[in-house]
Amino acid sequence: MEQTAEASAEPAASAPPVASKGPSPIISRLMGLLFIVAGVVALSTPVHSTMLMTMFIGASLLIAGGAQIAHAFSKSWGSLILHIILGLAYALVGAIFLFDPIGGRLS
Repeated sequence: MEQTAEASAEPAASAPPVASKGPSPIISRLMGLLFIVAGVVALSTPVHSTMLMTMFIGASLLIAGGAQIAHAFSKSWGSLILHIILGLAYALVGAIFLFDPIGGRLS
């Protein structure tokens, strides 16, 4: 009795899952196009883009200051004051940059 190739073929063992290698090429191209357009807009309006970046850095510093203060309580008591002072300094500079971007831009 002769079996056909389809009937005698054993099911292939499933290969182990492969980790994703990143976004699809379409997403990468769209992101690249978006960054090019954003760069052209930033170059065409330098005052607005400078103020926007100053506010973004201010928000980042404000968040970092809060995280530094929260993290201070997980350290030893010897460095508690130093971490709280650094967190307050980050938060103060972040608030200045965020709420007064022109003054932050000049500093």
